[in-house]
Amino acid sequence: MIATVTKMTADTILSSTFEMFATSLDLITIVLLCVLLAEKELMRAYHRHDSFRPVRVLDMTIVPLLLTFGLIVIKNLVNFLGLLK
Repeated sequence: MIATVTKMTADTILSSTFEMFATSLDLITIVLLCVLLAEKELMRAYHRHDSFRPVRVLDMTIVPLLLTFGLIVIKNLVNFLGLLK
């Protein structure tokens, strides 16, 4: 398979820093976590019982995102305090 990438696209990707990619991934993770938490609460309010299978499936997807959110908070706190340079 042949892929063509314009010079402008290649320059944009190569000029981006790791910090920019990390920040965008942090933002995507936080937004996804908020959406899933809101969806979970709406499903619980609609069905009125906890044994509803999709709610349990959402729990399995939310837990890793919560752990990732915790790591994001710790990373940003360490950067803010300047503990690692």
